[in-house]
Amino acid sequence: MIKYLAIARITFANLLQYRWDFLISQSRIILLLITLYFLWTQVFKAKATLFNFSQAQIITYVFLASIVRQFVLISATDQIAQELQSGGKFFSYLLRPVGYFRFWFTVDLVYKITSLIFIILITSVMLNILNITLTWPTEVFSTLLFLVSIFIASLIYFYIGILVSTTGFWTSQVWGLQFLVVLILEFCAGSYFPIDVLPANLQSIIKLTPFPYLLYYPISIFLGKLSLVESIKVITIAVLWLAAIFIITKFIWNKGLKVYEAWGG
Repeated sequence: MIKYLAIARITFANLLQYRWDFLISQSRIILLLITLYFLWTQVFKAKATLFNFSQAQIITYVFLASIVRQFVLISATDQIAQELQSGGKFFSYLLRPVGYFRFWFTVDLVYKITSLIFIILITSVMLNILNITLTWPTEVFSTLLFLVSIFIASLIYFYIGILVSTTGFWTSQVWGLQFLVVLILEFCAGSYFPIDVLPANLQSIIKLTPFPYLLYYPISIFLGKLSLVESIKVITIAVLWLAAIFIITKFIWNKGLKVYEAWGG
């Protein structure tokens, strides 16, 4: 436990060292949030409800999606593929007395918590300036289920990130795949709008993937869109997706270790 706390401290120190890079990277989220807020505000001027959402619910969705995204969809696992191609750097991890996945989970957690604190502060300021009141769950149990679903979602994304990075065992052209996966994932997860906005056929296809369980379903639980039974069902399915992705990731990872060759210094 002590060694992972040390890893967390070092990771946080590195983030502070490059704090301007971090702040600039977060500015995109702020601009996107402002754009979506004014877009939906204009859309709801003509209608009281749209896609089974009231204006208060859709605004809450937009702000909550921005906050949850900073915890679930922020990850350091994209660096794994680079290390697999960086002249034997990955090999040095195999000699250290730490689990490789646990090492990156610790780094990942520092990234997530730091990003989460930043976006909560920014969001709080925006809510006060714009005089916005968000919709909150009426039952404590819904809040607990929401938090559980977020934790599971963060684990799903963590292993998806590792799974994509394992392609670095076989090819150095990983960046394009990572970009494509993130693009598709954010769209299907409901990062920018609820998937209720999409055509019914496309919704049905997306709901067959693990992506809606990253943002859309957790926020639906928070907004009271799902009953208690439906919420528990969603969390159960998310756990099954987590188990399946974990098994696949470990299988491909072990295959990659067998073909890995350290080179350089």
